[in-house]
Amino acid sequence: MHTDLLDSVISRISMQHQQSLTHPAFSISSAFEPPYLQINGHVGLEATYFNQMTQQFEPFIEPWKMQASISQTVKNDMFDIKIFSKDLLNLNITYGMALSIRNTY
Repeated sequence: MHTDLLDSVISRISMQHQQSLTHPAFSISSAFEPPYLQINGHVGLEATYFNQMTQQFEPFIEPWKMQASISQTVKNDMFDIKIFSKDLLNLNITYGMALSIRNTY
């Protein structure tokens, strides 16, 4: 759903000389000169799993905020993708999680 919106926005922007689009979560700009395409955004990530030993959900990835930047400086060339965060990414790998994975697969 979000991919269709992003594809639509990028194609609309690409048809014009220079355009920008801003949203609370991301911004997109396009031009006929470098950088040809610039996308900046921020996202939060977290994940839980069901611990079969304790019969409750537990965090696998603690809430984490990151920023991403995608740019294309040479027309029709590869994209430069950068992901960065000021926060530490905390993963919880426990014995209960290992048992849940073993019992599931």
